[in-house]
Amino acid sequence: MAATLPGPARIPRWISAHRSLEKALQGLQKLQQLVSQPRLGLRNSPPYLPQILPQTHQHLRLVRDQSWACGAQLWEDGGYFRVYLSNLLEKIKQASRLFKRDKEEIFQEGSASR
Repeated sequence: MAATLPGPARIPRWISAHRSLEKALQGLQKLQQLVSQPRLGLRNSPPYLPQILPQTHQHLRLVRDQSWACGAQLWEDGGYFRVYLSNLLEKIKQASRLFKRDKEEIFQEGSASR
């Protein structure tokens, strides 16, 4: 009988959720750097990304720290947090792609990228 290699199906859910959380935290930091460029000239109107991103980052760090204190319960209770993380990661990717794809157009007021 051949031994099977451990794959994604064998990784416990809380470990993959923890990896997703770490990716989200890194993505939020990167996105914070991108939107805090003075050249972007964002106005202080809802939703104001330079204000929302650090708050979201701080709350996710609290969730991470608390989840380590109480074990893997958060990762396995229902699917809400996993759905939230996957949606957050997708939005981070979308916003980051705008900065990569439309390097100069993103800085122009009224452009389609903004």
